[in-house]
Amino acid sequence: MMEISKEEVRKIIDFLRENPDLAREFGVALYPVLNDRLDSFEHLMDKHFAETNERFLVLNEKFDRLVKEMHDGFETINKRLDAQEFRLNEHDRKFDALIKEMHDGFETINKRLDAQEFRLNEHDRKFDALIKEMHDGFEIANKKFA
Repeated sequence: MMEISKEEVRKIIDFLRENPDLAREFGVALYPVLNDRLDSFEHLMDKHFAETNERFLVLNEKFDRLVKEMHDGFETINKRLDAQEFRLNEHDRKFDALIKEMHDGFETINKRLDAQEFRLNEHDRKFDALIKEMHDGFEIANKKFA
């Protein structure tokens, strides 16, 4: 097929405008060629559309798989986070129980220390009373022997 320049096309169009009868005959003669070209163009467009549509379907399928993978990945992450949250809650409970046990232990130690201090104070009073009694007894003995 022969290529023609834009300028040549313009000259042909100008010539056909100046000669309408010839333009009508030219159009009638050119109609089958233009019709074939149009059919060829439509065929190419249909082919291109089919290829584009096929590529779109492939991309759409890939996108759907990607969305599913992301969804599954987020589900896995959420399950792991839930499991970790459960473990953290278990550790919190154990830690709270340990703190309570330590608190109760220190309370028991403090009560025992208070009881021992009370007993020591009692012993101190008894010891002071015994020393005073001995001191008083020695003073009486010293006065008798003096």
